[in-house]
Amino acid sequence: MNTFFHESVTKEIDSRVRTLPPQKLTARYIANIYRPSNPLATKYEYYFYTEHASIEAFMFGQASANLPIVGERGGKVSHDGYKFGNQIMFTMEEYDLMNASAKTGLRPKLPDQLDRRLNIAKNAHIKAENSNFFLGNTKYNMKGLLNFSEVVTYNGVTKTYAVKKEDVAEGSTGATAAARKSWANKTDKEIELDIQTAYEDITGNLIDGQEFFVPNTLIIPSKYKARFTLPKDSANNVSLFEIIQKTGLFQNIYFMNEVSESYTKGILKNDSNLDTDCFCMLDNRSEILELGILREITPEYRFTQTNEVGTKLIPVLSATGGCMLYFPQAVYVGTAI
Repeated sequence: MNTFFHESVTKEIDSRVRTLPPQKLTARYIANIYRPSNPLATKYEYYFYTEHASIEAFMFGQASANLPIVGERGGKVSHDGYKFGNQIMFTMEEYDLMNASAKTGLRPKLPDQLDRRLNIAKNAHIKAENSNFFLGNTKYNMKGLLNFSEVVTYNGVTKTYAVKKEDVAEGSTGATAAARKSWANKTDKEIELDIQTAYEDITGNLIDGQEFFVPNTLIIPSKYKARFTLPKDSANNVSLFEIIQKTGLFQNIYFMNEVSESYTKGILKNDSNLDTDCFCMLDNRSEILELGILREITPEYRFTQTNEVGTKLIPVLSATGGCMLYFPQAVYVGTAI
């Protein structure tokens, strides 16, 4: 129970904290949200599987006692959820001002400095949600979309499943191998071939001999947005982005900082496999990938603390299950671009 703030003040604070700016929710662009049915859940459990089914043929009028049972091959995966937390500070003067304005019956006005602190607290939670989804958390051995791997045991057999991650092919221009791989130096056709390689790799992962994965999402480093959207060849006046769009292969094409060298190196300081710009292609249907959310960003007034000069600290908490990738073979990461 909140005994510190007028009800209208808490409603105003809740509204500011819980209203999330869509342009910053990059993980939620890529994956649909999974919320456990139990609101008190602290972990996720799900079945990591590949579909498996067969058919028995028999004639009309003929009995069959051995109809095959439809099932899956895989294993049960259990992940702990992780909480994020920070605190918002209210000075005694801000507290008195808000409560006094609330008692007039008017909508309480939050001081500008407090409004900024609320946004800073909220943005920190959003950044944590995004980084955990894309890259996991090395402290707790969580894996993200770009470095996902899972050890699964089924029928006594242990197997590691991981996303496909490899350097792109060398192009024709550049003094070194690294320079020849860089999209900054490649022609449109050479970049198209890198994208084609990724697409064919994903669709080539068959389930019971049948194509199952449909790559529908392409993520490109933000630094290459101009390279893709401005025509490189003035003769045909067609951009690489338009060429890719016309194929009709992708429902989503995003330019994101989360696949850039500066982002991955800043978070995964010791992971040499993700120390370059990369692109990511995936099938992001819900049966393949979800973002686990245990708790949305919430101020916890129950645990408000007050110090000797009247300053109040309100914890702001959220909780995530991170990247829930049921089929790692539906993701391809092309590095060294």
